[in-house]
Amino acid sequence: MTFPQLIVGERVIGGFRELLEADRDGTLADLLAA
Repeated sequence: MTFPQLIVGERVIGGFRELLEADRDGTLADLLAA
């Protein structure tokens, strides 16, 4: 686990790499829209 950890709502996204992956695959947009 790396720090800082990014959290959207109650879901832990992870670090910067996980954030980029979530953005690329559309997961981030879905989380932000909810």
